[in-house]
Order: sequence, then C-alpha cells, then structure tokens
Amino acid sequence: MSRPAHRLAAKPRTSDVAVSEDVTFAGLLLSEPVLLGLRRAGFERPSPIQLRAIPLGRCAVDLIVQAKSGTGKTCVLAVLALEALVAAPPSGRCRALVLAPTREVAVQVAQVITAIGVEVPGLAVQTLIGGLPLAQDVANLRRCNVAVGTPGRIRQLVDCEALNTDSVRLFVMDEADKLMEDAFVDDINFIYSTLPASKQMIALSATYPDTLASLLARYMRSPTFVRLGKSSPALLGIRQYVMTVPCEPLVTKQLKVKLEALVNILSTVSFTQCLVFSNHQTRAETLCSQLSSRGWPSAHLSSSLSQERRLEALSQLTSLRCRVLVTTDLGARGVDSEHADLVVQLDVPWDGATYLHRVGRAGRYGSLGAAVALVSLGEEEQRLTTVIAAAGVSPLRLPQSLPDDIKTCDTTGCSSTATRLVVNYDEEVRQIPNQEEDVEAFQRDLRMGAARKKAFLASRVKDAQRKSVRGRAFPAGKDSSSGEDSNWGPYGGSTLPPHSWDELLNVCYDQQTRYLSHMTSYYTQYYGLSQS
Repeated sequence: MSRPAHRLAAKPRTSDVAVSEDVTFAGLLLSEPVLLGLRRAGFERPSPIQLRAIPLGRCAVDLIVQAKSGTGKTCVLAVLALEALVAAPPSGRCRALVLAPTREVAVQVAQVITAIGVEVPGLAVQTLIGGLPLAQDVANLRRCNVAVGTPGRIRQLVDCEALNTDSVRLFVMDEADKLMEDAFVDDINFIYSTLPASKQMIALSATYPDTLASLLARYMRSPTFVRLGKSSPALLGIRQYVMTVPCEPLVTKQLKVKLEALVNILSTVSFTQCLVFSNHQTRAETLCSQLSSRGWPSAHLSSSLSQERRLEALSQLTSLRCRVLVTTDLGARGVDSEHADLVVQLDVPWDGATYLHRVGRAGRYGSLGAAVALVSLGEEEQRLTTVIAAAGVSPLRLPQSLPDDIKTCDTTGCSSTATRLVVNYDEEVRQIPNQEEDVEAFQRDLRMGAARKKAFLASRVKDAQRKSVRGRAFPAGKDSSSGEDSNWGPYGGSTLPPHSWDELLNVCYDQQTRYLSHMTSYYTQYYGLSQS
C-alpha cells in the first residue's frame, strides 16, 4: 500500500471528513518524521475524527474513539503509535501493540502504519496473523517495535515467549466492538494480563453498542470518549436502497433470481468498483465464478481460502484488478479501497452493526457511493426491516427501472422512506448548536489530560534536575518489571517541552471552533436552512 490516503481533490467529499482548508496536520504539533510521512503517504488535512482524537491521544489519556466507517480512524492509531516511537529512545522492543479482529484488518492497519512511518528512524512494523507459518513470525519479532495482529496469533506468540510485551506503552484495539465479543474475550484477557501497568489504551470502532463502554471499562483508566456522527450512523455521501425480488421456495432458484438482479444492477448502474456481500462462503465462491463467466472481472474473499489467497483477493481489490469483490462479512470491516463506490448485499446481514459496516465499504472517506440490499418479498424483507431499524437508517426503495447514477439521482417519489431519511438529516442539523457543548467538553478533556501529563513531567524534570530538550524524551525512572525507562503513558514525557502543551491546546481549540463554524455553514447551504 504505497498511498493509504485518499486523493481529496479527485472527487467531492462530504462533511464527514471535510474541514477548513487551513487546518493541517502541522497545526497539531506532530514530530517532523510523522509530518513528513503523512505528506508522503498522501494525507493532506486531518479529518474531524483525526482533528479531535490525535491531540487527546498525545495527552496520553485512555481513549474510546467512535466515528463512521471510512472517516480516518486508522490514521489516528497510526499517528499515535508512531509518535510514541519518536518520543522513546530507539529500541528493538515492542512499544505499541495493535489488535484487530480479522487478518485482513490487521494487514491493512500495518500497511498504513508503515506508510506513514516511512521517515521514522528504526521503525519495524510486524504483522502477526494466523494462516502463515509461526516460525516466520518468531523470526520477524527479533526486530519489532510495532506489532499488529489478531488476538489468537498474538496470544500464541506471547505464550511461547517469542513476543515480549513488557515494554508496550500503547495498546490499541481496532474494531473494539468486535474484539469484545465472546469469541475473543479469553485471548484479550490473557494478552492484557501480560502488559505493564504503565501504558495508554485506545479503542476504536465505527459502531457503538450500548454495552461497549462497560466492557472496555474493565481495561481502561477513566477513559475519554471521542464520538462523532452519533445522530447519523451512516456516511452522508452513501445513498442506501432496498430492491425487492420475487420469493422462491427453493434456495437455488432464489439465488438465481438474485443473481439476475445483481447482473442487472452491475450492467445498468455506473460504478467503479463493487463489493457484493453474502452470508455464506460457498455462495460467495459460486457467485464469483458466475460473474466471471459473464465477463465481470471478479474475486472472492472468505475464511475458507488460504491466507495467501485472501491477501491476493485484497490486493486485486486495492489495485483495481477486479471490478467486483464477492465476500462474506470477512470483508465488512476495515477493508478500504478508494475505488469502491457500490455495495450490494445479497443476503440480509445478521444485525444492524454489520449492515452499517457493509454499507461503509462504499463512499470511503466522504466520497459519494451507493448501497443496495437485495431482498425477496415476505420474510426476508421483514428481517431487513428489523435490521435497518436497529441500524437507525432508512433506505429508499430502488425503482425497477434503474437510473444510470443512483449515487446522485433525483429520488423524489422513490418511497415514503425518503421522507424519513430527510427527517434524519434535519435532526442532525438541529443538533448543530449542541456541537458547541461538544467542543467545550473536548476542551475540558484535553485540559485534564494535559494537566496530568504536565504534572508528571514536572516531577520527572525536578527529580532529575535536568531541563527538557525539544525532540528528546524526559528522564524517567526504572520499571521493575522490564528494567527499562518507565513512562506515564507511551511518551515518557513527550517530545514537547512544557510550554508547548499550552501551544498545542490553543491550536486545537482554535481548529475545533473553526470546524464547528464550517459544519454550521455546510448544513445551512446544503439544506437551505436559515442560520440561527
């Protein structure tokens, strides 16, 4: 992945990711190696979630970050992990540990960290996932300061003492809502028990079930919540549709009917790249073969494939060597292709969160996209109604006579759900005044984190009777467990001298205020509302 960032000027972007053009990563007072890496990777300006979460993360507070799919959360964890490395003395020990629920997510996260960290001296990012030889991971861990992997493989490596976690100062859980499911909890608990007490923890997720905060509270110290897009869970640039087909009693015949509807969509609708979701592994492979035989360059992704073939399918997607990727929910999280602008759900997802994650594969980073749920009349349609109600969205009914452009076409008269969709937007507009309170809460959180951090730094400087030097870590004591420098959080003092914390706060407050003004202006213009 040579360029993980999306090309902002290549297509229109929605307010999910748009901020004022004079807001830059340099304004966040990041280290020079990280700033250079961001530029080389193509990151031009911070998205709203990056603008808010990165400063808090640099204050070394525990964070729970929730924002819509495709708005830049991976960049947040990458920047914070790299800043932790820049601040610490060069070491071959693992300083940052990132967990992901699937191998595909882990691979893409590692690629982003590597791309942004290209200028960080001594950076060694290792991807540790199942399906590949364990001996290869053991060899790679001889030089590793950022480990990214799935819980099962990470536990295996810790258990056999190939991965030493004594020096971990930043622990990240990507797709945290998934990692908190029963299937992962035992592995998470084991890994967490091996980590030092002096660390920072960050949990990121696109969906936020009610139980997530209480589950994460077991691992975190007074976490700070960073949540954007609570009132509108789906990306604003994605048009969501439902298309009904006749119900057939036989599964094979029902699949054939849906295949014809899918081919009709692909043949009629304008798109660059499409992801087709199925609940079944065998069905995904069958659909891929049938689409390929009809002239559509296709690939398929499921857990039944070997790891090499799974990685090859992802490579085909991101390099635009396939127009259609047929996948199970293995591809619903974390898979990012700049070219994907159409999602078709061949089967009803199991829950609202999965629906949102599937839809989020289109319209990445605030671009325009469309998502179509193909359902048979009757029971399947009723199940979809339950799922979208849980997701908090209201798709439009796609007419039988398909328009060429379903991303921007006039949807007047599509169905009564169009009115419900507008109501959701109006509700988001009405919540604009509340964002001022949101900014004030952010400022309070940032000041609390900075106050704790500065107090710690002051005590360390006083104890050592040394002055802080920009670009070097503050002196610290010894951690009895590892024999290394002990840090409050991952920075050990940070590369910023005390006076720069005030500068960082002031810059971030100013940018947050400008973002609020931008959002108000956007909604006023887009919806033709009067600004109160």
